[in-house]
Amino acid sequence: MQIMNDFSRQVNIFKPEEFETPIQIIGAGATGSWVALSLAKMGIENMTIYDFDEVGMHNLPNQCFTLRDINKNKALSIRNLIHLFTGFKIRAKNAKLIGGEPLSGIVFILTDTMKSRRDIYERSIKNNPNIDLLIETRMDLRGGRIYVIDPKDKEQTNQYEQTFYGDDEAEVSACGVSQTVLPSALAITSHAIWKLLNYINGEEVFNETILDFSNEIVMTQTWKKQKGKVKLSNNMVVICKTSADTEKLLEECEKQGMLWRSTAKPTTLNPWYSHEEKTYINISDGVITYGSTDDLSYIFYKELVEFDDLIF
Repeated sequence: MQIMNDFSRQVNIFKPEEFETPIQIIGAGATGSWVALSLAKMGIENMTIYDFDEVGMHNLPNQCFTLRDINKNKALSIRNLIHLFTGFKIRAKNAKLIGGEPLSGIVFILTDTMKSRRDIYERSIKNNPNIDLLIETRMDLRGGRIYVIDPKDKEQTNQYEQTFYGDDEAEVSACGVSQTVLPSALAITSHAIWKLLNYINGEEVFNETILDFSNEIVMTQTWKKQKGKVKLSNNMVVICKTSADTEKLLEECEKQGMLWRSTAKPTTLNPWYSHEEKTYINISDGVITYGSTDDLSYIFYKELVEFDDLIF
């Protein structure tokens, strides 16, 4: 019996019959399992899921598995569940990707270690002309991050590579295992899929999205290289490499009537973001805030520039 899904209620956003790009999902865990099921329910069948792990009892509270899947491979279990829900026969591989494998189309990296993500990115994705888009998610109990980049865009890859951190920095419980909760997994899944939909529809896609569910905060930024010199203005974040540049910029701000200085307070939202030690000055509505780039990811801004690119 041929199964005919009715996608008429989503055609203003997505028409599966017009989408032919292959989807590769690496990791079928807390986000990967839900991403795969969600995409299939929207009509995407040209999809491959990779995972070598087996379903455990601890996976049931936040991953898309059933009691019947216990001790079975995650990728194969999701494939079977998708067939049950949609009738689709997607591809699933009981395999551990370590990088170097041929990938194409749109790739979701959703593995459970930063080392595996970095290895796959560096060996299979970076500068790969066959990959249109990379979507990577990171999650903790109360929030997470989503990265979307074009692997062929040098500015985006340079910025993305600065966001890697060691596995020892991931949030863990007292027993030493990663901490996740279902609402966070579902929320991050939704944000990741909306980024894919925005990309498909030609709309703006933010390269970095930071989610703080406890405080209901969403922060975004795009990574675009500045073209030529830019004029100092409000709603701008300027990164200064030296203290001399910082003082010169503060003096120039005072000359232009931006007189209110305040020191940025350190944030404890998340330790994931890292940069070289630099100083930033945030200029917004006449208020100057300055601090270290450890806080930079938590600032809303319209324009990010280097001090050397400024004209006064």
